[in-house]
Amino acid sequence: MIWSGRRRGLAIAFLSVAILVLSVANLIKSGIITWDTLKAHKEALDATSSFVNIIVVIVGAVLSYFRFFHGRTLATRAELDLNVCVHSLPSGLMLHTISLSLKNVGGSAIWNPRPAVAVLVSDESGSQPIDTIDHWKDSLELTDGALRVAVVDTGETGRFQTYRTFHAQAWVVTYFARVSCDSGDVWKCVQIVRNVALDTGGPANKKPA
Repeated sequence: MIWSGRRRGLAIAFLSVAILVLSVANLIKSGIITWDTLKAHKEALDATSSFVNIIVVIVGAVLSYFRFFHGRTLATRAELDLNVCVHSLPSGLMLHTISLSLKNVGGSAIWNPRPAVAVLVSDESGSQPIDTIDHWKDSLELTDGALRVAVVDTGETGRFQTYRTFHAQAWVVTYFARVSCDSGDVWKCVQIVRNVALDTGGPANKKPA
C-alpha cells in the first residue's frame, strides 16, 4: 500500500510536468510564444514569475503546517497511570486503594475528563467482571449541588482516588482504566494486581503489568 501510494504520487507529478512542457512546446510551435514576444514582455514575465513563486511558497507553508504541525500542536494528548495498593483489614477483607492520574502532555486543555475502571476478579472458580468504577473521591465531588466543570490544562495532572474491598480468596484483580473527555479522545491502561497485602510481605502493586 505504501509503495503503490508513492508510485501514484510520482506518476501524477511526472504527468503534470510532461503536460506543462508539451503545452509550452505547442504554444511555441504555433507561434503564440516567440523570442521577440518574450523580450517585449520581460518585465511582465518577471512579475508573474515572482508572484507564482510567492504563491508556491505560501501554499507549501500551509500544507507543511497542516501535515506536520497542526496535528501535533493542537492535539489532545495525555499519559494515563493507574496505581493500586493492597492492605489487609481486621475483618479479613483486602482493601485496594486505587489512584488514577491523567497528565496532560498535549497542547490543548482536556475538558471534563471522565474516568472509569472495569474490575475483573480471578479466583479458583475463574475470572469474572464484578464492577465498574465511575465515582471517585475528588475535589469536585461535593454535596452543595453546584455544577462544576473539570479541566486539566497543559502540563497539569488530574488525579482521582477511590477504594474497593475484596475477599482474601481472590487471587488476582485486573483493572481496565479508561478516560474520555469532551473532545472525544480516549486513553486506556491496564493494571493487574495480586490480592496480597503490602504489610504481609506481598509485592508492591504499583507498576502497570
